[in-house]
Amino acid sequence: FGFGVGYLAMTIIVAGTSDKKAMGSALGLMSMLPFIFASATNYITLQIRTLFGEEYSFIGGAACIAVCIVLSWLLRFDTKPAEFAEPVKTKEKRSKILVVSALPTAAIMIAVIIPTLEADNYLAIYGEEAGIPYYAEYLSIYMVANGLSSGVVGYLRDRFGTKVTVYPVILSGALATLIIGFTTNQALWMLSAVLMGVAGGGILIICRAQAVLNSSAKDVGLAVATNAIVMDFGSIIMNPASGALADIFGYANMYKIIAALP
Repeated sequence: FGFGVGYLAMTIIVAGTSDKKAMGSALGLMSMLPFIFASATNYITLQIRTLFGEEYSFIGGAACIAVCIVLSWLLRFDTKPAEFAEPVKTKEKRSKILVVSALPTAAIMIAVIIPTLEADNYLAIYGEEAGIPYYAEYLSIYMVANGLSSGVVGYLRDRFGTKVTVYPVILSGALATLIIGFTTNQALWMLSAVLMGVAGGGILIICRAQAVLNSSAKDVGLAVATNAIVMDFGSIIMNPASGALADIFGYANMYKIIAALP
């Protein structure tokens, strides 16, 4: 809960204070940095645990949280947020928790994100069932590609636009899912991991940036929240649905079916 609220708040801050011409790069960098630091902190935490004991690894984590709280308190936002969306002739429809203009991008995002979630949720089970020994490597490569693609795709989106970048990302997700469903070849699975990471990291940044740019400055927070809410509810529905498909048709066929979503 704390991570979810904190990450959402930081996303809103970055989106609300960034130049609209660099929105993808700003959000992409924010998403990429946690992956970079996580790769180092995992090792550091393990070393602290080995040298000083398990309790000190938790104390170190609590200290990091305290530092983040202090830094957040010291943040100052004196600049007026830029107006993202062009003036609209009609009043935008909105509810208390959703911005309607963010719903199309949210729908695209969840359609592409679902296959990446199911790769994360069920791939270990599928790997054991099919006797595939390299599903752990798949997940490692996927996580690296996911983190790096956030920054790269965000930059490309700013330079070439949403339409040029979104279609390759969507195709990457569909192709990656089909590879899992149709083959157990190691080389192709590693390729699938890269493509799946690009799809998951890239679509999140593209859709989030476009949702913010489609909204007015006063609705930036609601636009980001709309994307998050739709993704969460989509995951709640699709995770058990994918599990049911796997029970009925098998894991390989389940991946073939959900490849149609992107």
